[in-house]
Amino acid sequence: TLKSVDHTLPSAFGVAVMEALWYCVVTNRRNLARFLAADGLDAVIDLLEACNPHLYPVILSCLADILENPKSHLFVHEWKSTLNPSINAAQLLLGIWRLEENARHMCDKSGIIANPTRPMTGSGERTEWIPNLGTAYTFQSPEKRNLMEKLKQVVTGDCIMAKIYSVFQNLGFKTLDYLSMKDKATLTTGGFLDVLLMYIDVERQSSPHITKYARSQIHELQLQVFAILFEIVPGCPTAYSQRNGNEIVLNFIRSCPQGELTEAAVRHLLNSAGVKEFSTELGEAGGISLALELFCDEENPECVKQDAIAVLSSLCQEHEDNRQRFRKEGGLNALRSALM
Repeated sequence: TLKSVDHTLPSAFGVAVMEALWYCVVTNRRNLARFLAADGLDAVIDLLEACNPHLYPVILSCLADILENPKSHLFVHEWKSTLNPSINAAQLLLGIWRLEENARHMCDKSGIIANPTRPMTGSGERTEWIPNLGTAYTFQSPEKRNLMEKLKQVVTGDCIMAKIYSVFQNLGFKTLDYLSMKDKATLTTGGFLDVLLMYIDVERQSSPHITKYARSQIHELQLQVFAILFEIVPGCPTAYSQRNGNEIVLNFIRSCPQGELTEAAVRHLLNSAGVKEFSTELGEAGGISLALELFCDEENPECVKQDAIAVLSSLCQEHEDNRQRFRKEGGLNALRSALM
């Protein structure tokens, strides 16, 4: 079996087995149901824990696709490591994430972001943790070396982090209340927050990580991003500010056409406006003028206008500078018009 092979080396056999799992099982609901009933998902996660890192992408891809079926979620939540019963599946995934996060030196010893303008890049001094295939296969046949070279090209830190994010996205961030404070911190203040913001940052929409998706897929991703940010941002205001989260959201709303994305973004903005640490930041970034614009736009649906005026209330509460901004931006006339 795959668990019994030498995991100090990558296994082409392992790649072939996981590919067969995807084509023969994952894409067929009946086959997947029987696979889950036979503890097949437990076996996939067991393999992820024990395998060579070069198998991570293909295993994580299968895991993410399996989790598109909500009936599979309970199996992941209940999984416990046979090597260390105190480790659950989410902790295993976060452990792999941290390997790449540490390799990039994304934060210093005190937890401060090393590169505030491009957090995912880190310090620029990478410490490689994925084994080098060249040494392991020096004496192998040319065919074997060619296969391993192809495997090496797809096994990157970016690839692994993206797939772990996909697993958590399909599993649902709201379902992980049982995680420790350290693990929750990785979800909220680590690279996950950077990944979330990337999908709504208008300046990064030409990134290959985004352009690979169809427009409809991006739309759905962005809706999910705002739903997740709504839940986690009040708990990590410092990390969110360090990543210019409020400015990214304001720019998104300015550039977004009317529709459910605008509604989701303004709903999240209202949630953020209630965070005391954000009052000054949002006011200085133009949050007052944007909220007034949304409130005064007759074409906006009632829910957007209602959330926009609530944003203004939150930002002006106990904040004299924001009250002055409200007055200078024509807020008094806007309220008088609304009352007539």
